[in-house]
Amino acid sequence: MEQNSEQQEQSHRHRSHTLRRVINRAASTLRKGLIATLLLLAGMQPLYLYAEGTEEDLDESIALLTEATRHSRFPPEDPRHSYQLHFLGDALLRRYRRTGSKNDLEKSIQVNREALALRPFGQPERGMFLNNLGVALERRYDSKR
Repeated sequence: MEQNSEQQEQSHRHRSHTLRRVINRAASTLRKGLIATLLLLAGMQPLYLYAEGTEEDLDESIALLTEATRHSRFPPEDPRHSYQLHFLGDALLRRYRRTGSKNDLEKSIQVNREALALRPFGQPERGMFLNNLGVALERRYDSKR
């Protein structure tokens, strides 16, 4: 019984420590400027859209993400830029699913290809970017059947 209590306490301390790190990282990002803030807000907006978002929310998210990728503090060849592209590609694919816009689907594929190109073979995150591009290509295949 005592060991279970110790394990729970240790788990609680670990979660608290992780949460503090996430909060500190977010605060640091916010201090680094408007573009980081735009990206953070736009990147978090799709989470909201799952629950109760509207098409206007999704349009705003795509506009913010597009702006954030244009004015990124990371140069286009920097692998960290791939996350910005990832968020944009995901939002475009969501809008395609809602509206059926072929332009959104093609733009999602293009953006996901750009993101993947920044994650060369051997990088741990590469699988996520391969998956995103694969999903978008599958949607295009399905749309032509």
